[in-house]
Amino acid sequence: PAGVPVHPQLLGSDVNCLAENAARLATLKPEGIDLNFGCPAKCVNRHRGGAVLLDEPELIHAIVAAVRRAVPAEVMVSAKMRLGYMDTSKTLDVARAIHAAGAQEIVVH
Repeated sequence: PAGVPVHPQLLGSDVNCLAENAARLATLKPEGIDLNFGCPAKCVNRHRGGAVLLDEPELIHAIVAAVRRAVPAEVMVSAKMRLGYMDTSKTLDVARAIHAAGAQEIVVH
């Protein structure tokens, strides 16, 4: 498609739901799909979305891997994260999980 590259962003903790929505978005031919693990908003975190997931590197890996499998190889998958939610002890574990699951980019917010 012509014009400005588009990277829609998904947020949540349901692996299957995120993968299904990524597959739907991929039909619109975005340049990439971004996963938001960096949102600090209380209303988002209360519903297990955003930065609260930084305490769960295994879940983050599962989400990224499912989204990567759900979209064509030419659609880039990226993830946004913070250095931590309540502490920074899992920062490297999260970054490694994102990378190992197949994301092409990590954005530290």
